[in-house]
Order: sequence, then C-alpha cells, then structure tokens
Amino acid sequence: MVAVLTTALKRDLNKYKKQLKNATNEISVESIIRGAYGYKKEIFEKRLNYNVGEGTVSLKDNAELSSQHVLIFDEAQRAWNKAKMIRPGQSGKKYWQEEKFPFSEPGLLLWDMNQCDWGVFVCLVGGGQEIHTGEAGICEWLRTLEETPELKNWHIYMSDEFRGDVYNSKDGSAKTIEEYRKIFEGENRLTISKNLHLTACQRSNRTEKVSTFVEELLNCNAEKCRSLYHDEIKGKYQIYLTRDIEKAKAKLRKRKSETLNKGYIDGENDEEVRIGILMSSKAARMRPLGYEIKKESQYKDKVPSWFLDSDDTVISSDFLEIALNEFFVQGLELDLAAILWDADLRYNEQNNEWDYFDFNDRYWSPINKSEQELKRSYMKNAYRVLLTRARIGMVIVVPEGSSVDKTRAPEIYNSTYQYLKSIGLEEI
Repeated sequence: MVAVLTTALKRDLNKYKKQLKNATNEISVESIIRGAYGYKKEIFEKRLNYNVGEGTVSLKDNAELSSQHVLIFDEAQRAWNKAKMIRPGQSGKKYWQEEKFPFSEPGLLLWDMNQCDWGVFVCLVGGGQEIHTGEAGICEWLRTLEETPELKNWHIYMSDEFRGDVYNSKDGSAKTIEEYRKIFEGENRLTISKNLHLTACQRSNRTEKVSTFVEELLNCNAEKCRSLYHDEIKGKYQIYLTRDIEKAKAKLRKRKSETLNKGYIDGENDEEVRIGILMSSKAARMRPLGYEIKKESQYKDKVPSWFLDSDDTVISSDFLEIALNEFFVQGLELDLAAILWDADLRYNEQNNEWDYFDFNDRYWSPINKSEQELKRSYMKNAYRVLLTRARIGMVIVVPEGSSVDKTRAPEIYNSTYQYLKSIGLEEI
C-alpha cells in the first residue's frame, strides 16, 4: 500500500510540476507516507539506546526527537507482536533479536512518541483482518497502554462499535476488548465516541452491506446471506458466480465498459475503472488456469504498476494476466474484481463449516482445528480481505477441477460452489 500510494503521488507531482513550479522541490512524498519498517529503523538509529545485556532502553544522548507528532497507522491491527519483532530477518538489527528486547511494534512506536511533549496516534482498524503470524491485533496497542507505567498519561479514544470477538487477540496474549474498556474506564482515561466508527462503507459505496454479507458468508450463515443479497445488495452491487475463468474475465471487461458509459461509481462518467484478479496466498492449484502465487520478495516492486499502469501493459491489473493475493492488496481496492477460490478453503456441507488445507506439492493436507486454530483464522481472514476489495461488483470463480488431477478433483470444489450458489448469486 505504501509503495502504491507513494508511486501515485510521485506520478502526480511529475505530471503537474509545471503548475507547481518550484514547489515540487519542497515536497517529499516519503515524509508524508512511510512504511513502518523505515520508521522503526529511524527510531533505532537516532533515538533508542538499547542495552543488550540488561534488556533496558533509554533515550540516546542529544537525540533528535521525532519531528512527527501525529501518526496515522493504517491497518493497525497488523502491527507486530514482540515475537515477530525479534525474529531473525525481520529487522536487520542483531540486538532486536534478543529475548530481553522489551517492545512489540506498538510498544516501540508509543515509547518513541512518548519522548515528545505531546503526540497522537490515529489507528485505522479492520476487524478480523489479521492475515499473518505475528500480527498482534488492536489489543496489543491496548495491552501496551495498560501494562506500561510510562504510558499511563495517554488517553484512549475508542468507537462504541469497538467490541466483539472480531477485534480480540487470536493468540491469547491479551485481554478482550471489553476487559480493556473496563480497565481504561476505571482509570478515567477512555472516551467512547460514535464519531470514530465508519458506519457507511466507503469502498463499496453503492451499498454498505457488502462487508456484512461477506462476514455472514464466511460464518456459513446461508439464510442471512441470501436475505442480505436479495434485499439489500442485488441491483446495487452485483456478485456473480462462475466456474470458468474466461467467462469471469469477459464479465469484468463488459462491466468495466458499462461502468465507464453509465457512471456507476460516483454519478458521473469516470475516467478510469480498475479491474483485476485476486486469489489467496494459499491458492496453490490455480496454475492450470494460468495464475500462480506471487511471493512478496519476488513481486513487491511490481505492485504499483499492477494498480496504476494502463491496460496496454501486461503487468497491469486491467490486463487480467496476473493475480495478486491478500498481502499485496490489503488496504487497497479495485472497482471490479474476480476472486479465484481454490481448495485451501472448502465448504463442509455436513458440518456447515469451512475446512482448511495446505498444499505440499503432492496433495492437500488438512489443517487441524484444535492444533492450528490461529492459522485457520488467518486463512479465513485472507478470504475476508479478498472478498471486500471491489467497490462496485465482483465475480467469484470456483473452478470445475479435473477428473485426471487428484489435486484438483471436482469434488473438492463442488461443495463450495453449491454453497455459494445456494445464496442466490447470478451464475455465468
């Protein structure tokens, strides 16, 4: 997301540099939008003095404090826990990789801002969207504020809608949201405000019910899904279902053309409508359809082009040749999307629940519910992210499979397709 926004701003600055004249030289995109890694690196290099042997921290002599007093942390639920912070390869600093290191990512950032005379963190939070190990959830911010004596002077502002299991930590390292609310209320440093909740979905702006629909779909509440779709969504936000990727691509191109002509997005004809194909990072058997999992290390530099380049570039999302996964698109959006649904997440009709699978190059291996609940949660959240990326409509593609390929046997896809079909989605 940082790379896409930075690239987009730089392109606009270059486009309008004649109008901006000398002002262009004074604008630093990197000073406006930064990745968390770069900011943490600055803290270590300029301000944090870490005693490896004792595991204590202090402010460096003559340190230059942060010039930023207000930080907006998007996807704040994805901030790292302590174990992730000290994991080799995450930081590039050996002294981070010490068990005595005291900070999670929220802890480090709050410590740094606490050195200033005042500071504000604006944490933008998506419920149930932690998608990788080490992502601590918003409860890690609250745990840090509750357990750290030096941070007792911080006041917390929280939406009244900030409740329920979707916001609670999944790794058992923190109290529940409700427990933290009681603690902070007792300490008289919590303000609850209705104004801090986005009540209308700005992504799917033709109807605010899409995210609710996706939540019910992933909770296997077919009746609620069916009612929501027919009463609140259909006609405003179309969701199609198919088993043919080529039909899905044709539908995206047709809807793009219709949208440009009719101005569906904001009531006026738009200059650009973005389409693209998405799939889970565990979608291991989409290769026969022409789509493979892209690892971040191999592909992160190309993501801005995927989101921003025109459709005459093969790497562009509009070209429909490259599918991105949840790690590349979280926090971003398309206008129209095709979601490739693989056998990593399968509907179990008998138990009315999802079954989860990993692929090991030979066969799909079930993910045990009792032993790997956190991993299952991340996989479910991945589909939640993918199914909420499109602003005006999407096509869900569940392949037919192949009778001569046991890793794509039709029966491992059929139950999922029938479940989605039962909701009443239009088939193409």
